Amino acid sequence: MEFDYGVIIGLIVTLCGAGVLGLSYLGVYLLGHARGRREAELDQRALDREVGYSLPEDRSVAIEGALSTMAQAIERLTDAQRVALLDRVRVASEPRAPGSRAGQHNTPA
Repeated sequence: MEFDYGVIIGLIVTLCGAGVLGLSYLGVYLLGHARGRREAELDQRALDREVGYSLPEDRSVAIEGALSTMAQAIERLTDAQRVALLDRVRVASEPRAPGSRAGQHNTPA
């Protein structure tokens, strides 16, 4: 009993072609579904803007929260800079040992 390789090759080609075709249809369906969903969301946003669905007091509360957070961050930054400046002034005002120069280190030669 001999195998007919032509039939096996034809079957493999047919199955692969059907698989590629099926996966192509699946990909097109998923892309279309995602695009339709995105367009629906954009339409809903546009409708919300036209109607004025977002309330102004919600925006003002969000802006106040953002401003208070920024103010706290700036305050922490200024405190850190003030401490760094005080440390620098304190180091500069310390008395130096006689005969020592700033920036030089004695190393054994």
